[in-house]
Amino acid sequence: MIKKLFLISFYCLLISFNYVNAQQKISKKQKRSNQLFIVVKDDLYGIIDQNQRVVQPIKYFYIEHSEGLFITELNHEEYGLLDRTGKMIIPFKYDYLSSIHTDLFRLKLNEKWGLIDAEGKEVLPMIYDDISNFSEGLICVRLNNKYGYTDKNGKEIISFRFDKASDFSEGLASVKLNGKCGFIDNKGKQVIPFEFDEASDFSEGLASVGSNDKCGVIDKKGKQVIPFLYDYTIDFQERKAIVKQNSKDVILNKKGEAILLKQHYDFIFPFSEKRAAVLQNNKWGYIDETGKEIVPPKYGDFGEDFQSNFKEGKAVVVDSIGKWGFIDRNGKEIISFKYDYALPFSKGKALVTIDYERFYINKKGKRIKNPNYSFNGFFLIQVGKKWGVVNKKNEIIIPAVYDNIIQVQ
Repeated sequence: MIKKLFLISFYCLLISFNYVNAQQKISKKQKRSNQLFIVVKDDLYGIIDQNQRVVQPIKYFYIEHSEGLFITELNHEEYGLLDRTGKMIIPFKYDYLSSIHTDLFRLKLNEKWGLIDAEGKEVLPMIYDDISNFSEGLICVRLNNKYGYTDKNGKEIISFRFDKASDFSEGLASVKLNGKCGFIDNKGKQVIPFEFDEASDFSEGLASVGSNDKCGVIDKKGKQVIPFLYDYTIDFQERKAIVKQNSKDVILNKKGEAILLKQHYDFIFPFSEKRAAVLQNNKWGYIDETGKEIVPPKYGDFGEDFQSNFKEGKAVVVDSIGKWGFIDRNGKEIISFKYDYALPFSKGKALVTIDYERFYINKKGKRIKNPNYSFNGFFLIQVGKKWGVVNKKNEIIIPAVYDNIIQVQ
């Protein structure tokens, strides 16, 4: 009898466990299927799901998805944080809000900064002059005009004693103390002495440093790799750096070997795909790694904060009448200049605009009717100038009535 009661209890417990487990699986499946979309209409943002259920109405200045949450600007400089259901995590009262790490957000209010986690719990109070990014396990922060470092839990790791400091890069951070720059490790220990006037972050094992108005390059042991001969240096990219010596442009490799450019440019940008963009009299061109001019400066101004590097063998350029097109690495114009705006190629396609209509083109310049721009089985489509969503069966999930749609991943 006791054995029978035990078996009955055991089976009841097993059934209960299986039921709870099944419900959890269903719940997880439902959560996975609840695809969200940020939608834009008349320059305002909102959030809907694949059933067109409104999670947040279209009334916000800006919405950005980050780490499962939504950084949201209600009015100008009124930021808050919402979860996937639309529940408010952080109220709309902050001047600025951004993500610096998984489940870690920095806030600004009345010129002071603080840090919170994804649940809205305070990590650092709103007393700091500045909070930088999370980098290699540490966060550079400024308090009372002194810099130090904390971990992601807000614990002070390196004391607030530096006059200037940067994020960690390749295991070291450049800091300034008593007017001189040096490098420390993630324990705050000096690795490279404080003997430079300026110092940049390490990149590809090297760092640009300055002394007596001249710049050189050191390795991670502090050994001088390139002598202090140059007016300024740029971090190495693709094993090359652009420098100036006596107002002349020079290309350096990591051994310090220099190529003096015959042509003078107003500015030379870092290399990308063995080509560097050059600017002269507000016109753009390109040089190769030997300094040879592949494309003379003849292309128009891209506008503020836009720099066209080569991506996937092609670069976006603008002609004399303001139309956008594409050239290859030899300077050949391969996609005609007919676009009002264009972005670089990514995964074989580029987003372009004609008369406010946006669409994708392939590498031959042909329009992609419905690009395979999908996530979780949903596809963005464009009808005229509006965007919508279809499923794998090409059934309309969200009608094409929005100026923009951003799938939440």
